[in-house]
Amino acid sequence: YMETTPAGPVLNCEIVHSKNPPKRLVLSVGAATSWRDAALGALGAVGIALLPHQIPLARNFFVSYIQHLQKRVADVAARDGYGWTKLRNGDVGFAFGGRVYGPNGTSELAPPVDRVLSARFRTEGDVNAWKQAADLVMGMGRIDLQAIVAASFAAPLVYFSGQSGVMFSAYSPESGVQKSTAMKVAASVWCDPVGGMSRLDDTVNHVGKKLGQLRHLPIFWDELHHKAEAEQFAKLGFALTLGTEKG
Repeated sequence: YMETTPAGPVLNCEIVHSKNPPKRLVLSVGAATSWRDAALGALGAVGIALLPHQIPLARNFFVSYIQHLQKRVADVAARDGYGWTKLRNGDVGFAFGGRVYGPNGTSELAPPVDRVLSARFRTEGDVNAWKQAADLVMGMGRIDLQAIVAASFAAPLVYFSGQSGVMFSAYSPESGVQKSTAMKVAASVWCDPVGGMSRLDDTVNHVGKKLGQLRHLPIFWDELHHKAEAEQFAKLGFALTLGTEKG
C-alpha cells in the first residue's frame, strides 16, 4: 500500500519468501523513479538481487505498481509504529513488533520505525521462560514487586486516562530486595531487559524522542546511585510527565 510519511510518499509492502520469514520493503516514490542506490539497497535488504539487465525491468515494474496504487487506492495517512494507532480500514489498533493488531485478532503490517528501537522493542524469546521468571517474582507475595510488573502491562492504558504521562518510582533504602529483578521482568514484557533499559545520562531531548516514538509503551531506568544522578533524573521526570518533547 501507499503511505504518506514526513519524507514523502512511500510504497510499503511485505515480501514473502517460500522458505524465509516475510520481510518489509519500504521504497520511496523518489527512489523508485530515479532508481539509484537507495532503491537497489532497499531491494537488497529484503533479499532481492538484480542482474544489470534486470534493473530496468524492476524499475518499470515498481513505478507501474506505484502508479496503479495511486490511481486505485488513496494514500494512507502516516501512522505510528508503536502504541495506539489506526488500521488501514480506520479501526483502532495497537502497533508493536512490526504489526498493527486490531479487533477480532486481525493484524496488518505496521509502518517502519527506528532500527535501534525495533531491534530492542519487539517480540522475541519463549513466553514460558518469561512466565517462569514472572512466577518467581510474583510468587514472593510482595505487593511492591507485583506492582512493578503490573505497571508494565498497565502502561498502554494510561492513554485512556487523559493524562499526558505517568512516572512510577519504586524506592527502597536497602539493596538486594529484588527491585532490579522485578524491573527486568517488567521491561521484558516489551523489550530486551538489558539493551532496552534507558541510561541515566540520557538527555531530555534523547528520552523525549524515544518516548515520542514508543508513545504508549513504558521505558525503564534502574538504580540511582548518587545525589547528582537523582537531581538530574528529577529534572528529567518533570519534563517527561508534562508530555513535552523536543527533537
